[in-house]
Amino acid sequence: MLKKLNPSIRTRCFFEIQIESKGDKQKLGYIQFELYDDVVPRTCANFAGLCRGYNGLSYKNTPFHRIVSGYWCQGGDVTKFNGSGGISIYGESFENENYNLRHAGLGILSMCSENENTSNSKFNLTFRQLKTVDGKHVVFGKVIAGLSNIYKVNIF
Repeated sequence: MLKKLNPSIRTRCFFEIQIESKGDKQKLGYIQFELYDDVVPRTCANFAGLCRGYNGLSYKNTPFHRIVSGYWCQGGDVTKFNGSGGISIYGESFENENYNLRHAGLGILSMCSENENTSNSKFNLTFRQLKTVDGKHVVFGKVIAGLSNIYKVNIF
């Protein structure tokens, strides 16, 4: 059962998005997220910790290792940078908290679950509503600024 939401305790963080081509980097802009600490606190603490940097691990300079145009992009491999790695602030992985929230539209953040019940540092960012992954990946946030920059990632 979903407890009463409390937006006043939600964390906000951001990414600066760049495209790198043939050694040249082009800034696309920023994406700001609001995390649902009131629904999935451990998941949000993991993401926020890696946004800030934790024990030498950080989302800074990590790529979106998989972009599925029209659906979502995946990023957050803080160890191998290609989608085959990842680690959480709690250790190798941590148990998924719940599946109360849905992939309801553009700009939804969810964990990229390693198996049915665990996640690490990898995350998904939706380009549209994705009912097919509800109940499989833990939704923990949404984009609140920079939606136009998500479109730029989608067409890259």
